[in-house]
Amino acid sequence: MSDPFSCFSVKKPIIAMLHLKGTDAEDVHARAVREFELYRDGGVDAVMVEPYFGTYTQMERMLAYLKEHADG
Repeated sequence: MSDPFSCFSVKKPIIAMLHLKGTDAEDVHARAVREFELYRDGGVDAVMVEPYFGTYTQMERMLAYLKEHADG
């Protein structure tokens, strides 16, 4: 198995979690986008997305957003 950290330019990357919480699907997405932007602007190296408070559909929507808007 290859080193999972080899894709990072730093030895100890900061990885943040998006939990997908909100009152409805649009609120969940808007919150996750704002949270992602805060993480990105704050220097986080990567984000993970999980549907602990949300649904798989909401997770897929956020992953599609990240694919389109994230660097790298």
